[in-house]
Amino acid sequence: MSEAIKLIECPRDAWQGLQEFIPTEHKVAYLRGLILAGFAHIDAVSFVSPKHVKQMADSEAVMSTLLASLPDSSALPEITVRRPAAPEAAAASRAICPVPSRL
Repeated sequence: MSEAIKLIECPRDAWQGLQEFIPTEHKVAYLRGLILAGFAHIDAVSFVSPKHVKQMADSEAVMSTLLASLPDSSALPEITVRRPAAPEAAAASRAICPVPSRL
């Protein structure tokens, strides 16, 4: 029996633990590469307080720059955010898959 496997790339998880801030353009280039490589599910950014997670301070800029760099016909992978931040995230993205706020 053959079962489908869903691969989720999660650069956000790795980035948020780094002390040195990653420039926005580097994050965008990496995410664009993942999309062009065919990833359909990317946990890319988090719309959280920059006081607590400095690496995510540019989440809105990352998403808006990423969207501007893709052809209009591009299918943007699902982007996962916390439910309380969904309105802010929706303003920066074409595709949102919110997760329950208890996560």
